[in-house]
Amino acid sequence: ATGSTAKSHADLRAALEVALAFALIAAAIVVHRRPPSKNDSPTAHERSKARTQALLERLNRLRFLTTVVAGSLLGIGGPKRLVLTSLAAATIVTAGLGDADQAALVLVYVALASALVWGPLILFLLLGKRVIAFMEDAQGEVGRRQPQFTVYALLLLAALLVLDAANVLLT
Repeated sequence: ATGSTAKSHADLRAALEVALAFALIAAAIVVHRRPPSKNDSPTAHERSKARTQALLERLNRLRFLTTVVAGSLLGIGGPKRLVLTSLAAATIVTAGLGDADQAALVLVYVALASALVWGPLILFLLLGKRVIAFMEDAQGEVGRRQPQFTVYALLLLAALLVLDAANVLLT
């Protein structure tokens, strides 16, 4: 919105960032003050818990071969994974680094991407029922703290926008 060069419209860019930061702070205040909604009723929680329980029961019935095949398909294909890999490759190539640094970044990316796909699969294969119990506990905890996470995320993003606006004006 402010052009291809940051210096050409630095004041406008900083003003837009500060305005957006204020909007995010206002949204955080609204979320913080909002009373529990109708969706937070016990029946909604019970329905959500029943759906989660049904999903976990289906996961519990998976066989070893099915789990490995599903993990392989998730690890290899998928448009989102391919786009993210292409973006990572383009970023590494255009970063202006030497061959050794590029190779190191590729290895880090491959290790991280592999761990994010295969880690949960291996945990499920090794620890099965304990992982399911942990997932149930984690889901309940995240559900209870969702408004707090939203408020903190909005405030953090607002702070980053204000810092960037200050940086734009000072440079």
